[in-house]
Amino acid sequence: MFPSFLKFLGNLVFTPISLIVTLGRLFVPRSDSLCHLPGHHGVMGNLRSLFDMLRFNTLDFLLQLKEKYGTDDRSPIAFRFLGRPAVFISDPEHIYQVFNDREHFSLSSPEFLLSSFRRELPDNLITVSEHEWLPMRIRTNYMLNGLPLKRIVKLMRETMEQRTLPEWREYARKGESFDLGKSVFVYSSIVACRFILGVSQDEIPDTIHDQLSRMFNHVRKRTLSPIVIPSWIPTSSNRSYVRDTTDIKNYILQYLDRAKTTHTLAGSIIRARTQRNYDVTDDQWDQMTTYIQRSIDSPTATPDEINRILRQKYEKIKQEGEDKLSQIHYVVTELRKAITNQYKLKESVEEDEVECELGSILCQGGTIDVPRAVNEIRGMLIGASETTILLMQWILIHISENLEIQDKIYESIKDEKSDVPTYDPTRHKYLYGVLREGLRLGPPAFVFIRYAVKDVYMNKGEFFIPKDTTVVGSQYITHRLKDVWENETKFDPDRWNKPAQRGSFFPFTGGPRMCPGQNFAINEAFIAIATLFKHFKFRRDDNRKVGYNVGLTLRPDTSIRIVLEPRDSPPKT
Repeated sequence: MFPSFLKFLGNLVFTPISLIVTLGRLFVPRSDSLCHLPGHHGVMGNLRSLFDMLRFNTLDFLLQLKEKYGTDDRSPIAFRFLGRPAVFISDPEHIYQVFNDREHFSLSSPEFLLSSFRRELPDNLITVSEHEWLPMRIRTNYMLNGLPLKRIVKLMRETMEQRTLPEWREYARKGESFDLGKSVFVYSSIVACRFILGVSQDEIPDTIHDQLSRMFNHVRKRTLSPIVIPSWIPTSSNRSYVRDTTDIKNYILQYLDRAKTTHTLAGSIIRARTQRNYDVTDDQWDQMTTYIQRSIDSPTATPDEINRILRQKYEKIKQEGEDKLSQIHYVVTELRKAITNQYKLKESVEEDEVECELGSILCQGGTIDVPRAVNEIRGMLIGASETTILLMQWILIHISENLEIQDKIYESIKDEKSDVPTYDPTRHKYLYGVLREGLRLGPPAFVFIRYAVKDVYMNKGEFFIPKDTTVVGSQYITHRLKDVWENETKFDPDRWNKPAQRGSFFPFTGGPRMCPGQNFAINEAFIAIATLFKHFKFRRDDNRKVGYNVGLTLRPDTSIRIVLEPRDSPPKT
């Protein structure tokens, strides 16, 4: 409590200073380096930006800018972001340039924006420094794709088959409506706990689902709020926030020791957060040698030969410097490559399993940075379900009254032999189009923010953007450009029979910082949607128009309740 109180006192001192600095940016005359662009300029422009940002949510503010200042050539639109120079871009070519021109544009949001995220989600891919981001990105991407993704998909199918599908069948039998978002969240959070922590379904308490949902709402609310009441002040919201944070951390701690040697996302995080001795002991070399000898399909390989290969590669890694040596994922990948370049692994042994075992051996005796490991795991648990829930809800909202699309989805998966179909983009082209169209019209993230690290010209030299300008783009707006998308507001899966213009579709952002979990989210959403349509017809219980609840993500502004009817049931008269 005392450190929190000191932090609060610090905020009392620095918040007025920040306010004075911001007001200075608003009123002190300065040259306008963006005066060649349409938009808000000068002192009055500064005030207009501030007034509109207070009056509207972020999405409506950007829509207002585009409506008032948009041009035929889709020029960047100038405005002031908390007194700082900023431009809003919607042109696909401009967006493509921002995502891919690493010389002139940042990989992440400006520091003044990241601080509020870092307060609620420390040690997260969104909030870590540029130096920490790359190794974290590499190991996270590795654990959410390739062979690990195949194992995750197996968990998704098991969870759907054992938990969610029976629940849906019971709702259909009773003819009861139910909250689709809540049902899908439970499915998704079970999958998250299983693949992140390596727990069984029996080890996941029912309370964890509501806690993770509330935690995301807490983060969503506190991150966006300009004034955050310190958590030690016992308001009702703060008590809930502290309780849920404590409970989730304790749940993670319960399985931390077990997870550190497992081939799970938590295990990967723990090993990366372990301060280990870079001088490998003879016992560790012997353990690795013995394990490799058991894992390779080469009866003639001797322990001395295997040991020599491992030691030689490790010495080369040492010569690359401490930056490489400190990245356990890099070290074990290189050691594994050194072995598999010489020997073939047994059919029962996967490459990533070898890397996990080598990493566990190298981390023996090391000290785990428990707070940072728990923070990173907590962030993964909180964010793992949001995309699947939103994608499922927005798709069903868009097609709830379109029987033609519903019938096409059913026709595309009705011959699947399994109760729970597995995603295959070559066989499920129509449903793949449905997923992409859902992401186009209901992107989980509706805005991205970068900044210019150097002076840069956009559109082949036509538009000048000076260094330190904040650059804002919107998935929601670019995904609906009339001259890019035919019938831009229509939900049309068939439009994906041809490729989209580059830079026009980026639900997971783009460039090096593209979300590493996109394949995970698409597979999870496919399993949920394909299973639902294979077994049931559906209708919404309430067909009132659904709007957007704008926060960190674009959520429906009301719960989506649906009624299911079994596909094999006789038609109602």
